[in-house]
Amino acid sequence: MMKRIFTVLSLAAVMLGCEKPENENQIRQPDVPSGGLNPYLPSELALPAIMSDNMVLQQNSRANIWGKAIPGSQITIQTTWTEETFTGITDNDGIWVVPVATPAATTEPQSITITDSQRAEEKIENILIGEVWLCSGQSNMEMPMRGFGVGTDNYQPVLNSEEELSTADFPAFRYFKVPYSDLEAAAVEPQFDIRNGNGSWSVSTPSNAREFCAIGFFFGRKMHQELNVPVGIIGCSYGGTPIVSWMKNSGEAVSADKSSPGVCYNGMIWPVHHYTVKGFLWYQGESDRDNPNYASDMQEMVSTWRKDWGDTENKLPFYYAQIAPYGYSDNLSAAVMMETQFNAMADIPNSGVVSTSDVGDRKYQHYPNKKVPAERFWLWAAKNIYGVSSTDPQGPTFEKMEISDGKAVITFSHASSLSCEHSNIPYVQIAGSDKQFYSAVAVLGPEKNQITVSSTQVTEPVAVRYCFTSWHEGSLYNEAGLPAYPFRTDNW
Repeated sequence: MMKRIFTVLSLAAVMLGCEKPENENQIRQPDVPSGGLNPYLPSELALPAIMSDNMVLQQNSRANIWGKAIPGSQITIQTTWTEETFTGITDNDGIWVVPVATPAATTEPQSITITDSQRAEEKIENILIGEVWLCSGQSNMEMPMRGFGVGTDNYQPVLNSEEELSTADFPAFRYFKVPYSDLEAAAVEPQFDIRNGNGSWSVSTPSNAREFCAIGFFFGRKMHQELNVPVGIIGCSYGGTPIVSWMKNSGEAVSADKSSPGVCYNGMIWPVHHYTVKGFLWYQGESDRDNPNYASDMQEMVSTWRKDWGDTENKLPFYYAQIAPYGYSDNLSAAVMMETQFNAMADIPNSGVVSTSDVGDRKYQHYPNKKVPAERFWLWAAKNIYGVSSTDPQGPTFEKMEISDGKAVITFSHASSLSCEHSNIPYVQIAGSDKQFYSAVAVLGPEKNQITVSSTQVTEPVAVRYCFTSWHEGSLYNEAGLPAYPFRTDNW
């Protein structure tokens, strides 16, 4: 009896003496080996919700497996795809993170067995190895395949959702929905697990896929079909949230409100940040139309997320969508946000921006056509990450303006040719030195990647704008069918 008391007291002394490392992404080891633990202590081995049956692990990687156990415990992991054993030691908080080598993609179901020093065991089954992406943002990313709302008055559907869902049997396509933050807890500190530990991986079926976020469903399905590998999508979005809620705050407690700095980061991002992913998709900005710091906020958020995921070389791609046209009460706030989002691409390494200038809805901010932007996201990944497409994912981009004979000639890059279903390209404005904009006559040419803009009310043009309004319907496309990004040549 005295020997057991001495062992427990010795363990407590060791635990009190341990220090935390500078890098929290590394496994922190106590000062004594796990062999000093009493194997008869009750086990505290536990896994977060996302470490569960049906999950997809990133292929050809060191995929993190993590959980909790008694501090100082040795964790041993065995998998069905290799005879190699993977081990780690829990840190002073009881957290352990063990990177596990994964093979090339396979649809053969796999399993993982995890044991600790107390011989407790956890098993994860029906695991597939493939490609994993995290989708985050606010409501246009969150919008599920079933749509938003009920009834006829407030129902906002996803275009052709019932038809798309009817063929959604994809056993190798899985989805994990991160539930909304526990705001009370997340307002205080980063959380080990998602709200109440609720959440599970869902296999794509016509029934299950109704709850998949539409952008994630169409993007993941396209990837699954094009690459012929298992795909896992992590849906981590919360409608009506500003970007600061997704950013790491400075550590102070904040109010339990979804708009508070850090609450979505603490309660939704941090609980899954160990999960090894291939890249990020981001769709947010509607709640930041009056935020003058949005560009720097997004740069900081991306940098933080990459560091949290152990990426110090900006290798994890960050693809994001411009907010879509909508009947906002003002005329320019959305246009300025679209401009800010486009310009951020130059300051965020390994990023790409998708235009939604042609798919918005004047009545519904949650526009129905989510398939189009999702497949534009795929174009970025297909060319830059997977090398299965030669299509330039960037749409026509304003390059320069030249004035000649009272007309403005606009030249676009990322367009060897342009097309428009209208003889007079709509949503084009022109202004002189008085800064008064007038609707313009805008036609294709003279070169294939140019348009010519003029107005009888502006004899000496100084500035041109295209789709630079909160509501518009973009109709100028390049040869790949990608819409021109809204732009202005002025800074008024």
